[in-house]
Amino acid sequence: MRDAPPALPRRQKTPALAIGLGVLGIMTVCMILVPALRPPPDAVNIDGGLASTGAPLPPSWRAPLGTDELGRDVAARVFAGLRMSLVISVLAAALSLVIGLAVGLVAGLANRMAPWLDRLLSRAIDVTLALPVMLLAILAAAAVRAAAVDGQPPTRGGAMITLALLMSLIGWPTIARVTRARALVLARSEMVHAARALGATPLGILWRHVLPNTLDVISVLATVTVAQMVMAEVSMSFLGLGAPAPAASLGRMVFEGRVHYRTAPWLLLAPGLTIVLAVSTFHLINVGLRRRYAEAR
Repeated sequence: MRDAPPALPRRQKTPALAIGLGVLGIMTVCMILVPALRPPPDAVNIDGGLASTGAPLPPSWRAPLGTDELGRDVAARVFAGLRMSLVISVLAAALSLVIGLAVGLVAGLANRMAPWLDRLLSRAIDVTLALPVMLLAILAAAAVRAAAVDGQPPTRGGAMITLALLMSLIGWPTIARVTRARALVLARSEMVHAARALGATPLGILWRHVLPNTLDVISVLATVTVAQMVMAEVSMSFLGLGAPAPAASLGRMVFEGRVHYRTAPWLLLAPGLTIVLAVSTFHLINVGLRRRYAEAR
C-alpha cells in the first residue's frame, strides 16, 4: 500500500484540462497581440471613434468589439484589462500559495514534534477563515487610496502590487488548511518514519519527502486560487479600488458599461463575457487536474 498519492500523475485523457489549457493559450496570445495591433487602449478618439450622433460605434470590421463613449477601442481595452487582471491575480495567488504552504506544512509536521505550534497555527487559520476577509481587503484598499500622498492617486504599478498584497489575504487560509491535512498524512507515512530513523532533519524531511508529495495539491489549489483572485480583482475594480484610470480594467469596464446596456450593450457584454471565460478556463484546468490525479492513484 502506498503512503501517499503520486506527485506526478501518469498521462491520462482529460478533455477538461486540454480545453482549459487551449483556451488559456489563446487568451495569452490575444493579450499579447490585440493591444499591440489595435490602437492604444487609453487613446481617446472623439473624431473617428464615435458616430455622427456622438454615440459609440457598434462592432464592425474596423472595431471588432466596437468603441466606448470616448471612442476608445473596446477590443484593445478588453484584452489590456484581462492582462492586468491576470497579472494581479497570478501574483496574489502566488503570495497566497507561499503563505498557505508555509503555514500548512509547518503546522502539519509540528503536530507531533511541537503540538503547541500546530494548535497556534490552526487557530490562526480558523480565525482568518471566520473573518470577512474580502470586506477587510476592500476597506484596506479604500484606506490606502484615501491616504495617497499629496492627494494624488497611486501609480499603476503601485496600485497593482497593493491590490495583490491585499487579495492574498483571501486565499491563504484555505490553502493552509488543505496543506496541513496532507502534511499530517505524510508525517505518519513509512517514508517519513524511515527518514527520521536515518537521521534526517525536519527541514530535510520537509524538502525531500513532504513537499514533493504535495505537488498535486499545490497545482490544484493554484488554479482554483487564480480563479478566485480574478473574481476578487474584478470586484474591487468594479468598486473603483483597482488600478487608477485611465488604465483598462475589466471591473471598471463593467461598471461603466452598465449604464449603456440598452444603447450600447457591447460595452457591458465584452468585458462581462471575458470575465466569465477567464474564470471558467481556470475552473476547467482545475477539474482536469483533479480528474487526472484521481485516475493516477
